[in-house]
Amino acid sequence: MSKNSLWFDERPRHLGWLLLLLPVLAVLLVAVGTNHWRDPAPRAAVPAVAAPQLSPARAKPVVLPMQPGVRADERGTATSTKPSLVTCPYQQLDLVTAHGKVQRACVATTRMLQSGDLRSYVLEPQGVSDWTLRIDSGDGRVLAANLSAPDRGDYRCEEDTCAGFSIGPRDAHGGRTLVVNQAVLAAEHGAAMSLSASLKAPGDQQDADLACSEPGISIVERSGAVLTLCPSGGGGVVRLEHERRIFSLRGAAGDTLLIGVDATGVVDFVQIGALECQGLACSGVTTQPGDDPASESGRRFSFSGTTVTDGLRGGAAALLNGSAVLPPF
Repeated sequence: MSKNSLWFDERPRHLGWLLLLLPVLAVLLVAVGTNHWRDPAPRAAVPAVAAPQLSPARAKPVVLPMQPGVRADERGTATSTKPSLVTCPYQQLDLVTAHGKVQRACVATTRMLQSGDLRSYVLEPQGVSDWTLRIDSGDGRVLAANLSAPDRGDYRCEEDTCAGFSIGPRDAHGGRTLVVNQAVLAAEHGAAMSLSASLKAPGDQQDADLACSEPGISIVERSGAVLTLCPSGGGGVVRLEHERRIFSLRGAAGDTLLIGVDATGVVDFVQIGALECQGLACSGVTTQPGDDPASESGRRFSFSGTTVTDGLRGGAAALLNGSAVLPPF
């Protein structure tokens, strides 16, 4: 018998051993594969590189954009370029010299003086300030202004050089606001000062020197502004116009009330500023002569809801109430 024939004769026994070894081989293959995926080969280590350090001489600071009015000092700290100004308890004047130096002067409440048609607004120093401002006005506009302080000189403007000054309309209490917007005042030696301010001037009735000694005539404008007119600012003036007598009552603030009386003693014309009434439209106003009709001194005018309007501006109007006596002239 050949060797090959012997192997084939023993094939069933060899096949059995192979079948027994197959499960063992399968388990080994699974174990090897699991270890391969669970423990991959370690990556090559990357050597650390130190970041370059700049020396203090080469380090550059980061510059951020500054807000308006803010600058950085030599240490890089943000500081304001606006000067630190004091806070005034009453009113203030902001002054700028020709060299650009800004300063604030504190002043007291506005004091008013009246001399004929000229009204002056005086603002005196308050606290540690030493500046005094006087504004002279007439016909509702600024005629002159003077700013002065001891050992600092006098700065002045007159008429057309007083650009920047304006006088506001009366409010509900008769007061006004004086606005100064970068007005330039000059000294005799040639130096100049720029002035800005918003100042309050009280109504005449709030000033003991200008208040009416009697009720006077209350003039209430449609806007709500109130004026009390009493003829303490000047004597009455009489003139004739075609059998009509025109009487003038001048108030302390320079306001003039014209009243026309016809030959029968009836009031047929009233005018104050641009507001007026004529004929039957002047209802509610009457007049009575004084003790001496020949001189007209002492004549009384009484108003009760008399309306005067501006025909050109349309909406402007005022209501008159009260009474006034024509002073001696």
